[in-house]
Amino acid sequence: MYFWLVLLFASLCAEDLLIMVEAPHFDYTSPSTILRSISKHPRNGRKDGTVGHAWICLTGYPCIEGGHTGETGRLQPRYLEGVVDLSEAEDPDPFRYLFTIQHDGYFEKGAGIHRPTYAIAISLTPETSQTIRSFIATYDFSEYALTGNQCCTFVTHLASLAGVTLECRQTIPVEHHLLTFGSPDRLEQSMQMAVREGKAGNITPWAQKRYSRRARR
Repeated sequence: MYFWLVLLFASLCAEDLLIMVEAPHFDYTSPSTILRSISKHPRNGRKDGTVGHAWICLTGYPCIEGGHTGETGRLQPRYLEGVVDLSEAEDPDPFRYLFTIQHDGYFEKGAGIHRPTYAIAISLTPETSQTIRSFIATYDFSEYALTGNQCCTFVTHLASLAGVTLECRQTIPVEHHLLTFGSPDRLEQSMQMAVREGKAGNITPWAQKRYSRRARR
């Protein structure tokens, strides 16, 4: 009887870091193909359906589920809108707006309106779990940037604390700049590699079913 109580207690205390990504699968061949990909990608009423999203679920108690988001347009123009505004004002370098920090960032609980294209699970030790929880508690969600802290970089930070290195940075030429940003597409590829290398488990079917049910509510 004692043995089964120990097993039950261990299962209740076990904690995993689940990472979900919604990748839009853009064509990154050139700036023009990226813009065409964005313009053709359906929004379907989604807030940021053109760029995808990434979020986490830290199992255990209390469960933490959500991700870093922003660019709501309430405090300043969204990135593409800012570029258009500068272009219409005949600014010599309208694409510099892509490097602007947005100050409306926040932690969005849950998945919002997103559904994962890929998802993984990383097992945690109690010590690692506490480290991740402490990181989340002190993380500054207020600043959100295409080229800085955002949803993809947030989950890669947490994965690194769990001992798994994930890559999300994508670099593309934009006019006179090299734009390096966190890309859900690059993150998805890295997550798939982590599964192939045995560093994480593939939970995509479970995650898609879970978030599909939530989306219908």
